[in-house]
Amino acid sequence: MDNKRRRGRADRIRVAGGERYEAQLVARKFRVGLAVVLSVIKRVGNLRSKVYDELRRLTSRRRRAARKKFAPE
Repeated sequence: MDNKRRRGRADRIRVAGGERYEAQLVARKFRVGLAVVLSVIKRVGNLRSKVYDELRRLTSRRRRAARKKFAPE
């Protein structure tokens, strides 16, 4: 369980995958589903910087595919 009174740097550098609200905040930030965030945490670990990098990579790939799909010919 996350100690909500402890809000220093040590607590902010990780995303607690077991705490649904933290994963939901990340999901909203990157406009992805909760399942995507949890799978990324499982794949790359719970360091916030690694999770954010992976989600940026995934969302940029999705944006490029959408642009290509709707691009005028």
